[in-house]
Amino acid sequence: MPAETIITILIVVGVIFAIASVIYGVFRKFTQMSWLSYQIPLVFLIVALLDLLPAKADPFWRLLLSLLVLIGATVLIVGGGALLRGAMHKKRMPAHPAWQVTDRLLGGITALWDYLMIVAVLGGAALSFIYFVLYGSPVWDAVGGFFELGIWTDFLARHALDLLLVTVFVFAMRGGWRVGFGRVFIIVIMLALSIGSLALGIYLALAVPFFSGMADGIAAGFAGISPAVGKIIGTAIIGFVLFLIFFVICCILGFFMVKLMRHIRYDYFWGTLDAVFGCALSLIVMLAIVIGLNIAVAALAQGVLSQFVQQVMQTLGENGASLQPVADFITGLDGWFQSIEAWLSSAPLARALYANPFYTPMPLA
Repeated sequence: MPAETIITILIVVGVIFAIASVIYGVFRKFTQMSWLSYQIPLVFLIVALLDLLPAKADPFWRLLLSLLVLIGATVLIVGGGALLRGAMHKKRMPAHPAWQVTDRLLGGITALWDYLMIVAVLGGAALSFIYFVLYGSPVWDAVGGFFELGIWTDFLARHALDLLLVTVFVFAMRGGWRVGFGRVFIIVIMLALSIGSLALGIYLALAVPFFSGMADGIAAGFAGISPAVGKIIGTAIIGFVLFLIFFVICCILGFFMVKLMRHIRYDYFWGTLDAVFGCALSLIVMLAIVIGLNIAVAALAQGVLSQFVQQVMQTLGENGASLQPVADFITGLDGWFQSIEAWLSSAPLARALYANPFYTPMPLA
C-alpha cells in the first residue's frame, strides 16, 4: 500500500476520532472533565527551559535540577488547577441556561484538545524515534519532508521526547496523589513479586536437579534440533510453569492486601500525608523504571549483549552452529541500540535521565 494512501487513511480516522471527542465533551461538560491536557503543555514549556543548561554540566546537578524543575512545575500548575477546581465546585456554578451552554461548549473544546494532546504526545515521540533511529528506512522517507521544516530542526527534534516524559511523570505523580501511598505501595510490591516470581522460576529450573531433570526430559522430546536449543526450550517451559504458580500466589496475596487497605480510614491530615507520600513513591518508581531502561540501553549500545552472545557461541562450539544466524543478527544490533541511545538523549529532561550519575554511558556533546 502506498505511503500516501496510508497517510490519507490515518487523516480520515483522525478526523472521525476528533468529531467523536467533541461529541463526548459536549455531553460530559467542562466542569466534569480533567484539565491535564491544558496543564501538561505548561509544565512541558517550563521543563523546556532546561535546554539552557550548559552541555557539559555535572550529571548529578543536571539530574537534580531537572527533577526540581519538573516537580515544582507540576505542583504549581497541577496543584493550582486542583485548588481552582475545588473552589469552583464549592461555589456551585449557576444553573442559568447560558452557563449550561457554555459548560457544554467548553467541554467539547476540552475533549478535542485532549485528543489533540494524545496525538501530539504519541505522534511527537514516534516522529522523534523515526528521526533518530529509523534513518534511511521507508518510514523515514515517507515523513522525511517534515524533518526538513524549521520548526522540527529548531525545536521539536530537541524536545519531542520530553513531552512524552513530562506526560508520563505528571500522570504518575497525579495518580500517586489520588491513589495514596498504601495502594501505590501494594502496586510496587506486586510488581516486585511478579518480577521475582519470574526470576525464581528460571533459577529453580536451572539450579534444582528435580526441575532441571524435567527440563532435560522435555528437551529429549524435541527431535531434530541441537541438544543446546532443546535444553533452552525445556528450561523455558519449566521456568514459565513455575512462574505461573508463584504468580497466582502473589495475586492471592495482593487480593488480601487490597481488602485490608479498604478497611483503613484517614482523617484530613493523614489523608493528605498519604497522598503526598503516594505521589512521591509513584515518582520514585517511575524514575527507577526510566533510569533502569536507560542503563539497559546504554549497556546494549556498548555491545554487552553481542559480547555475551559471542562468548556463548564460543562455549557451544560446533553444537551452536545452527544458532549462528541468530548470533549474527544479535551482534548486528549494536548500531541500532546506539541510535536508540541518541534518541534517549535528544531532549533536555531525557538527557538528564540518560546521562545520570548512576551510570554515564557517553559524554554529553
